[in-house]
Amino acid sequence: MFENVAPVSPEAALEALERVGNGDPNVAALVSRRHRLLLRSLAYDPILFERSATLLAQAATQSMDEQDIKETSNTFTSLFTLYLSGTHATIAQRLRVIERLLRSDEPKQRSLGLAALGEALKATHFSSGYSFEFGARSRDYGYQPRSNEDLAQWYGATLALIERLAFAEGMLKPEIRDLLAQNFHGMWTSARMFDALEILFCRFAAEGFWREGWMACRQTLHFDRDRLGAEGYSRLAALEAELRPTNLPEWVRAVVLSDRLGYLDLEDLEDIDLDGDTISRFERLEMIAREFGAAVALDEEVFTELVLDLLRGGRMVWAFGRGLVSASESRRATWTKLVEGLAQIPPEQRNVQVLCGYLAELWEQNRDLAQDLLDEALDLPALVVLIPVLHSAVQLDVRCVDRLKRALVSGQVPVWMYRNLAWGRTTDQLAGSELGDFLLLIAEQSDGFNVALEILSMRLFTDRSEQREHDPKLLQAGREILRHVRFGKHNHRDEHNLACVVRACLIGPDADRVAAEVAARLRQAVGAYETYAFDNDDLLAALLSVQPISVLDALFEGGEREQRTGIQMFDYSPESRSNPADVISCQELIAWCNCNRETRYPLAASFVSFARRTEKSGPKVWSEQARALLAHAPDPKSVLTVFVNRFRPMSWSGSRAALMESNARLLDCLEMEILENLMPFVVEAKDQLVREIARARQSETEEDRARDERFE
Repeated sequence: MFENVAPVSPEAALEALERVGNGDPNVAALVSRRHRLLLRSLAYDPILFERSATLLAQAATQSMDEQDIKETSNTFTSLFTLYLSGTHATIAQRLRVIERLLRSDEPKQRSLGLAALGEALKATHFSSGYSFEFGARSRDYGYQPRSNEDLAQWYGATLALIERLAFAEGMLKPEIRDLLAQNFHGMWTSARMFDALEILFCRFAAEGFWREGWMACRQTLHFDRDRLGAEGYSRLAALEAELRPTNLPEWVRAVVLSDRLGYLDLEDLEDIDLDGDTISRFERLEMIAREFGAAVALDEEVFTELVLDLLRGGRMVWAFGRGLVSASESRRATWTKLVEGLAQIPPEQRNVQVLCGYLAELWEQNRDLAQDLLDEALDLPALVVLIPVLHSAVQLDVRCVDRLKRALVSGQVPVWMYRNLAWGRTTDQLAGSELGDFLLLIAEQSDGFNVALEILSMRLFTDRSEQREHDPKLLQAGREILRHVRFGKHNHRDEHNLACVVRACLIGPDADRVAAEVAARLRQAVGAYETYAFDNDDLLAALLSVQPISVLDALFEGGEREQRTGIQMFDYSPESRSNPADVISCQELIAWCNCNRETRYPLAASFVSFARRTEKSGPKVWSEQARALLAHAPDPKSVLTVFVNRFRPMSWSGSRAALMESNARLLDCLEMEILENLMPFVVEAKDQLVREIARARQSETEEDRARDERFE
């Protein structure tokens, strides 16, 4: 549609797109990049703005493709910025579109309306990724204010809409309030909308402590002290004081429950004695949170008021939970109240970090009680599924492991929850035999292998960090765990963990069989397209670094088909990725080849790196492995033939002709004794490569010319 047709008027183009949108319930035709840009260009004209924006909103909210939704939504919201919007629509026109979306019964439309409103409130850091031309029609950047009066009109109208919707009609008040706090800094400092912002902020704060609004004021005071001017600074300081917490629950919400602490001046908390010169800011905030926990523990009414909020999480709830322990008159009763509160919260909103902090402190002060509470958690529906998370707060011992095993085999806890035990050095105190048995049980569960792998990898990492010898029983358990290996696509974290475990656990003569088993399973998974070779480079390099002979045997065992898959394991790009085979020493490579000289020397030539660069941008030279193969092969010609065939890359970036030419120069660098015996072959190979390089370069030139002349 619209390609290679005579020019049409903007009105006619818009009518055509409206017909497309009305005729297609999935609006698939409207979310193409060309049509998005056409609609954005048509929105340049104020007369066509609302119709064009409405079509874009329709495409953004009715498409079924996530990428289309994202791109179309971004195109739509870009029309609502003060600068670089690409439209001359008035603020009144834009707000009408926003308001219609906000009043919609459809959540997607309301969400898009809020995103557009956020763009209209933005007052700093404007940018655009869109061209301001379409076809032969030149476009400027759209509306931009010419005076302070224009700024005041734009933001005044937008803030008036917020006031009307939030207070006169009570619509979307929490969402609109959050948008206002997020954009306060720019509107106060750059747009200087003092009067309107003071009114709105005070009205929101009058309904209860507004943490985000207070933080927005504090951040602006911190960042823009020198830009505010005398009036801006004094009025903002007064507004901050108006919004500041005034009692213990409000301070807890401000400091403990906030997801972002902003720039909290600790001097505001005068009643807390801190040695600010010797500890970091975060440590000071942790101490404050602990003090608040202790204070709340002594005030039953405040604890009751805050308990549900605490169980929804916050940046400092862990430290707060530790403080609860220190001052609780009945630690079991306090725990019971937290657990009862958790049961009242929908599962998707639950956050048990305050419980974890409580357990961490209790573990140090009364371990027997902590163990009893964890035992009881097995019988509490709200807690049993969170057993691994709770145990991540303590140092595991035999009793803890027994409890975790019972929870696992009961089927009440998803195995992926046990990943929580990988962090916080939870397993550091466990003997290798205890941890190994536990991890084997996890690995035997469906989808449990990668969970066990991550926990083991982190324990091995900790041992190395602490310069501790790995427990031999743990290494033996690691070998057994590796027998459960399963491969999937794009699991980069798991592949890294797998490589780490291989490097630690598969050293020594008694580990060669496991290494071969892992390599064979990897080859099988690549051959069955269950994983990609390039996603397992680190693993393959790890296997070859610890057991090169056994791993090569496993990769190239079988007939021609299996050997092709083995070669595919080393399918790498020398310009962008390293070759896993580079870790094999020349001595080990030659020893492997000598076990079957006629077959393995050419086979090795098909997967080792045949060249390297002495400097990053320097010429290529033969690799040490390639030189060794040419020097020891019973038939050097068979090896060189494989190398020359590989000079012609099947995948590449940039110019294929240039890559072939760079590779071909290697033929000028052969050792004299090899060159003398293979001179006729080398001359013929050079001539053939010269002809192929010339054809490739001509083809690239023609493709470049065609691309440059093509209309995009």
